[in-house]
Amino acid sequence: MSTGSTFNKYVIPKIPITSAAENVTKIIMVNEKVMAVDGVTVEPVPLHVALKKFLSWLESFDNIYIIAHNGRRFDFIVLTAAYKVCGLLPNFLSAITGLVDSLPVFKHVYPNRTSYKQEDQARDLLCKGYNAHNAEADVKCLSELVSLMVSTQNDCMIVKSFPPIDIKYNMDCNKEKKKKFPTLEVLIAAGVMKNATADNIASSGLNFEHLKTIFRRKGEDGLLNVFTAKNSEGQPRVTNAKRTLESVVPKLAAYFEKKC
Repeated sequence: MSTGSTFNKYVIPKIPITSAAENVTKIIMVNEKVMAVDGVTVEPVPLHVALKKFLSWLESFDNIYIIAHNGRRFDFIVLTAAYKVCGLLPNFLSAITGLVDSLPVFKHVYPNRTSYKQEDQARDLLCKGYNAHNAEADVKCLSELVSLMVSTQNDCMIVKSFPPIDIKYNMDCNKEKKKKFPTLEVLIAAGVMKNATADNIASSGLNFEHLKTIFRRKGEDGLLNVFTAKNSEGQPRVTNAKRTLESVVPKLAAYFEKKC
């Protein structure tokens, strides 16, 4: 596992940097090819160039795990999407062994903390502050925090790791969810279900027509069985919450009985 990095490239932004972002990050695009970071002029590179260089750096190691704080919800999605856009996703996925979101790991190792922000943990556990808006400082601080955590519980990072393909799968699911959720809005408007249930249904790969077909073929029991069927992770496809099932499934059946 590598927690440090000598890789350092500034990528040309795809959209203009706002003044608010400039004030926070201290990054300013002087012109299309010249960037200043905290007053120091640097030479930025196109996204695909930076990604290829980062990939080459990753491939120089064995058994690589990439760690990011709250990475599952942000960093890993951004990185995976960037590699996908540049046509390098298969190379990236094969270059790393796993991903680790340090946020849930910290929660597991230090369960009684009131804040799990990286800045707060640096102050409390390392007795230091750092510039959280500077990528290099941010990485170095996380490396120190991870080293401290591993010294407390040496297998905590590997246990909480997950394969990089999971991020691509979640991205694909979210893309499909955006397509399917609007078809369920008529059911929300009719009071059949709430947004949260519709979101779960869309996330499971089902849309309005799927539900209607299931009801026509197997009735209310068919809807109940599909909602509670376990997926590959052993979780219910939509929900197994008794309260939700007893409310939504009969209403859904009644809706299809009347409307369809």
